[in-house]
Amino acid sequence: MSDVKTEYNIEITSENLRDSVIRVALDIRTEWRKHSQDDIKIRYMNGGVTNRLASCYLKQNGINTNDTLLFRIYGKNTEHFISREDEIETMKIMKQVNLGPEYYTKFSNGICYEFLPGKIIDMNMVYDERIYPKIARAFASLHLINFNGFVLHSNLEPGQSPFIFPKIREILNLVHDDYKSHMSHMTDYFLDKIPSKLKLLNEVNFLENYFEKLHQEHESIIVFSHNDLLLGNIIYNEKENSVKFIDYEYAGINFQAYDIANHFNEFAGVENPDYSKFPTKEYQLKWLKIYLEEFYSKINNFYSRQSAHPISIDEERLNQFLDEVNKFTLTSHLMWAIWSLVQAQNSDLDFDFVNYGHQRFSEYFKRKSQLLNL
Repeated sequence: MSDVKTEYNIEITSENLRDSVIRVALDIRTEWRKHSQDDIKIRYMNGGVTNRLASCYLKQNGINTNDTLLFRIYGKNTEHFISREDEIETMKIMKQVNLGPEYYTKFSNGICYEFLPGKIIDMNMVYDERIYPKIARAFASLHLINFNGFVLHSNLEPGQSPFIFPKIREILNLVHDDYKSHMSHMTDYFLDKIPSKLKLLNEVNFLENYFEKLHQEHESIIVFSHNDLLLGNIIYNEKENSVKFIDYEYAGINFQAYDIANHFNEFAGVENPDYSKFPTKEYQLKWLKIYLEEFYSKINNFYSRQSAHPISIDEERLNQFLDEVNKFTLTSHLMWAIWSLVQAQNSDLDFDFVNYGHQRFSEYFKRKSQLLNL
């Protein structure tokens, strides 16, 4: 039995963390009320580079159970480029399709939800033959949420648009022209290396025009996407032999290839990114073949009710998709590089966003010249 409210008028800070978290936790886990509060443990966890994350659990149960609660405390000013209401709705959908945790409630500066037992994916696991096919198939399941027939750019509903370019422009609009006055880590060295806001706008325009022309030749499928599937947002549960996804702050409809391109980019890591870890062509082809087979097997089941011809995965389709995924790595690098500048202006997390942004810009320009033959 739960006494949880739909919303708590509490702003959780480092000063009131324990009292506030326990107050909410005891409404969700009413059975914990029979225990001493000394038995209730709270621990800060790695919440990535946007938010803070605290876990709450009973000492005798340990942390790695579904009983554990997570409290995500939003990063400073992130409401300017993240829709928290959309994120909550996505959490509910992901739980329904067994790809994510249960959402419980929200408070003034965050949300509370279920902890998913398991391991956060690491570089060894993404190459494990038992695990990465499950990740690829989970991507396919994610991309078929609410599927009701193919959606292309040309047949989107009025007012709809794929996530990526509007989001990049939204984030770029938050960047101040004078980097050095608004970013504490901005040195003369980085100021010389990082493009000005005007140059970034030109890059966004160039890339959007490039993909518009590309889609005139071959239209990309538009699907429901996570849009931020770095390794830390993927949980593998060995006991259940399952893969689930967390953190839906950027979820929304997007080009199918983008979600996978972004995932491959994130093999580099976040703390000290190493882009030599970008997966090889051989690995990508194996991963994409598994993904496409799962995706189109479910598509074929859908269309079989309408007596449509099944879609097969031939070498041409696979290589065309490989090319598209690799080109979309550019949009991923550009978005997170610009995002880093906004975080450098606002975040109070202990992370050098300027240096991280510089590395993403460097990789963007390097791959741009390789992929687009410029």
